[in-house]
Amino acid sequence: MKKLLAAIGLTFALGASSVTMTAQAASPAPVRAAVSAKAATCGTTVPDSASDYAAMFNAINDAEWAGADGGINVKRPNGTVVWLYSDTLSTGRFVHNSAIVTYNSCTHVSNGGAQLLPNENSKLIYWIDSVKLIDNNTLNVRAEQVAIGSTNEWDFKSTGIYATAKVVIEADNDLKFVNWISKVQGEPTARQYTKNIIQCAVRNNGVAMSYPTPAQLCPTTNGYKAWSYNPQLVPSAKLASGKRLLLVCFNSDDSLQNPSHYRPKFYEI
Repeated sequence: MKKLLAAIGLTFALGASSVTMTAQAASPAPVRAAVSAKAATCGTTVPDSASDYAAMFNAINDAEWAGADGGINVKRPNGTVVWLYSDTLSTGRFVHNSAIVTYNSCTHVSNGGAQLLPNENSKLIYWIDSVKLIDNNTLNVRAEQVAIGSTNEWDFKSTGIYATAKVVIEADNDLKFVNWISKVQGEPTARQYTKNIIQCAVRNNGVAMSYPTPAQLCPTTNGYKAWSYNPQLVPSAKLASGKRLLLVCFNSDDSLQNPSHYRPKFYEI
C-alpha cells in the first residue's frame, strides 16, 4: 500500500532506454517436494519465465501469504533466494512485513506468514527498504519507519527513521529477527498517497500517465480497479528467453476483501 507508481502496460524508463512490458498469465501449477525440513510448496519444473514465477507464487496457500508489496530479494550462497515484503495480506490477517524463501520451484513462507520485524507500537511500523547478505545465514535488513494515522487507509507518512535489523535464517528456512543494529534519522520519504490522487486516477479512467506518476489505476474486466507501483528487477532469475525478470507490485480497491489482488506480478523485459 505504498509507492504507487505507473501502471502496467505503459512504457517504463529504465536507465537511458525504455522497454514495453507484456504481462504473462498467472495460472497455478502442480506442487510437490520441499525446500527444507518444513513443508514447502513446489512446482514440477524450475521457473524460467515470468509465467512460471507467477505460478510459483500463486500456488502458495492464501492462509499463509496471499499478496504483499515489496519483493526485495537476495540469493544466498546455498542457492536459496530470500524474498522480503512490506505490507502483507493473507486470509484473515494483515502484517507489515514478511518473508518467503525459494529454491528452484519450491516456496517456503517464513513462520507461516507471521510478521518478521516488530512494530515500535501500533502507530509506528516498519516497511522493508533493502537487504544486505552478511553470510549464508545472516541478513542485515533495513526498514523505513512509518507513522500510521486514523483517517483512512492512505493516512500514513515516513518519520525519516531508517532502522537496520539483524535477521538470521534458521535451518528450517524460517527467518528470525534478532535485534535492531541501528536506527538513524534521515530525510522522510516524500509520499503522495492521498485519497485525492486515487480519486483523480479513477476519474481519468486509467488514461496513460508518464512514469513515475504517484498513482495510476488500470481498468479491469473483473469488477475492481487496480494500480501498479514499485517495479524492480529480480537479478537471481535466469529466464529461458534471455530477458530480465521484473517484479511489479499491485494494489486494488478491494484488496482487503480479495488479498490475491494484492499479489505482485512478473514480466519479462
